[in-house]
Amino acid sequence: MSDDHVFASVLAAVEAFQGYGIERLSLPLIESGDAMEISLLPFSGRPWMASSIRDLRFFAMDREPRDEIAFFDFTALVIKPHEAWPAGLPAHPPSGTDGPSLSWLHGDGPTASFDVVAAVVQVLTEFGP
Repeated sequence: MSDDHVFASVLAAVEAFQGYGIERLSLPLIESGDAMEISLLPFSGRPWMASSIRDLRFFAMDREPRDEIAFFDFTALVIKPHEAWPAGLPAHPPSGTDGPSLSWLHGDGPTASFDVVAAVVQVLTEFGP
C-alpha cells in the first residue's frame, strides 16, 4: 500500500477543515507515546470535526492572545522517510527507508499558525441526522 494511500483519507479531510478554528487542543501523555487531540470549532451549520494524532514528531503554534477565534486555511502533505522535512519546519534529515511516512498538517490564519508532524492521524466527523 502506498504512503499516499495510507494518508488519503486525512488529506481529503483536510479539505473539509477549511475555515474552522481550533476549539480545544490537548497534549496528553499516554503510555504508548505522545498524543494530541484537536477539536475544531464549526460555524454556519458545518459538522463538528476532530483529529486524533499519535506518534507525534513535531508541534508548534504561533498565536497572539486574543478573545477571537482564529480561522485557518489548512494544508496537509505526506513526508516520506527518504525526504527532508519541508521548508517552514525544523531541519530534519531524511531517515532512509527505515522510518514511517509522516503526515504534516499546517494551518494558517489571521491570528495564528499551526504545524503538526505525526505518523498516525485519525479524523473524526459528525454525521447529520
